[in-house]
Amino acid sequence: MFSRSVIFRITPRNRACTPIDRSKRAKFRALRAGLIAAACTTLLFALTACSPGEDDTQSSLAKPPSTARAGTTASPKVLDAMLLSEELIEGFRAEMGALAFAVQNLELPDDRTRRLFRTLDLQVTDLAQKPDAPNSDPTLQALQLSSQNWPITEATTATNSNLKLWRPLFDKIDRFSWTNFKIKSGHFVKSTADEPDEFEMRVAFSGLARLANNHLSWVRTIQTLRWRMRAGNDPTKTESWRIVSWQTKSANHLDSPSPLFEDVIDSALPDFAQRETARRSLHERFTADHLLAQREGKKFEWPHERFFYQKANGHPGLSVVDLDQDGFDDLYIVARWGRNQFFHNRGDGTFEEKAAEYGLDAKDFSSSAVFADFDNDGDLDLFLGRTLERSRYFENQNGHFVDQSSTVIDRPLPYLASSISAVDYDGDGLLDIYVSTYNGTGASIEQYYEYLSLEDATAFDRLALNTRHAFLNSVGPPNVLLHNEGNGRFSVVEDAGDLRAFRHTYQATWADFDQDGDPDVYLANDFAPDAVIRNEGNGRFVEVTKEIGFTAFGLGMGVSWGDYDRDGNQDAYVSNMYSTAGSRITDQLGYVDDRYRQMAQGNYLYRNEGDQFRKVSGPKPPDFAVEKTGWSWGSQFVDVDNDGFLDLGVLNGFYTAPREVAIAGDT
Repeated sequence: MFSRSVIFRITPRNRACTPIDRSKRAKFRALRAGLIAAACTTLLFALTACSPGEDDTQSSLAKPPSTARAGTTASPKVLDAMLLSEELIEGFRAEMGALAFAVQNLELPDDRTRRLFRTLDLQVTDLAQKPDAPNSDPTLQALQLSSQNWPITEATTATNSNLKLWRPLFDKIDRFSWTNFKIKSGHFVKSTADEPDEFEMRVAFSGLARLANNHLSWVRTIQTLRWRMRAGNDPTKTESWRIVSWQTKSANHLDSPSPLFEDVIDSALPDFAQRETARRSLHERFTADHLLAQREGKKFEWPHERFFYQKANGHPGLSVVDLDQDGFDDLYIVARWGRNQFFHNRGDGTFEEKAAEYGLDAKDFSSSAVFADFDNDGDLDLFLGRTLERSRYFENQNGHFVDQSSTVIDRPLPYLASSISAVDYDGDGLLDIYVSTYNGTGASIEQYYEYLSLEDATAFDRLALNTRHAFLNSVGPPNVLLHNEGNGRFSVVEDAGDLRAFRHTYQATWADFDQDGDPDVYLANDFAPDAVIRNEGNGRFVEVTKEIGFTAFGLGMGVSWGDYDRDGNQDAYVSNMYSTAGSRITDQLGYVDDRYRQMAQGNYLYRNEGDQFRKVSGPKPPDFAVEKTGWSWGSQFVDVDNDGFLDLGVLNGFYTAPREVAIAGDT
């Protein structure tokens, strides 16, 4: 819900029917102006380019191209068409859901959705009777996967009553476990300013099926649908439209005899109470309680003054650690609400929750955790990153964790931690700690003074006053570098330079990408340019982002280093956001700053070519198709199939509505 409605739900319900009288025109113009003003100030994809005079001195990007003129606005005609197009697409989501349900019944259309199609003269291209031979790719064969494309028939004419799409595919399938139609783009085909009568959309289908031979199949198709409005009807109402053409463009299914991964929590956590606690989200419960109370006109007791149910930037975390060094990985789950959980690996495929026994059951506001031997005594200690409370340091004392936050450093540990790194940046044999911070782009100045020292809050205030663009160059709290002094003591590095960042840094990932013997770092920053910072030695760090080829803009949420091509150099995979709607809208607004387009492009893969990095991901070969993954929170290079080559695992998602309060259109 949040990922769609906040950014893209632009629905002027007062859009008049044809013809539009003067009073309705005035009302629509006022509504349109309000929508545009709101979009410019609150949406990720603002409808104007950078404001004149914007301070880009902190930006790690080149200036926008001359085609992105500062202060330019689209014509009313372009905006009218875009708004009506987006309203139609939003309305058609219900029809897409009905078609997806029909596919689950192995009918397209079924009795419920046949009404969406015109009665006569339907133009159709469909699947041929048999698929092509399986793809002979050795990588697929090694994983026991089979990929097949379906040829597409020549165009034919059908009637509503005899229309049966995708029948050859359905004959191979026993059942679907999930299905989805997603509108990729849409535009008016025949229209005047006030009389749109045909609308064409490109739609992607994906679904997971169980075949008749019991294999699993991931089915994907692309089709173009053309809708025609019935004369005299309201163009803003989807019931006014009928499908007159269904052109299947491509179809593929990827089959596997068994799942590559499956959820084993039922067997891994045999204790029912522990399993239910592990599955429970207190934030989801608070959200449901809040929305139900709001619906019923009742008061909701907020768990914290900064609680917000659409929590866009807060997150729990997971650490994998062999705490007792028995050869089996344990799991530590940190929570924004409630107590952290530690699942000890029994060595037989099952886990047991033991956080309280180890002293690891810290309560509320945890975001991240790093286990490492910070005091060099042979066992693992813990640095716990927290948000609305101060971070904490725990020393491992004979297998029990003791909070030493007030004794290991001469000042309080930081608030607002988003991720933690353990790194020996100066090569002295002691692990130092780097704390990435994030405070939300809507946080008030007062909240910064609450969570930062006076000196840091003043520095933030000064930077914020000189930075005018909240989406492209947002200022945030400073990151913190803690130097390990030995004997279990740390000090804050005051002159950390570019490592301070003053951004909203989701993740910092370290690697010696220039192979000079010391670790460098990539900072994934939200609503601002990412930063690549080279370690020059002697405690000196210099930002080199543009200098070495990192030029693309994104909503940075994570980064992973790995040598995917095995040339000895560390390559980088950056997690951002891929948004179909974001790309669709910016494509319609031809004047828009290119950085807004990049915000919606997705993840980036950079190849390390020695002294420069080159982006090698993109939509078409020879670029790697690893950008369009979704709303990516974190990605990881990992050799899943143990073939010696690094694969990519990407965690996606944004907002799933609690079942008790979900409405149509929620995800």
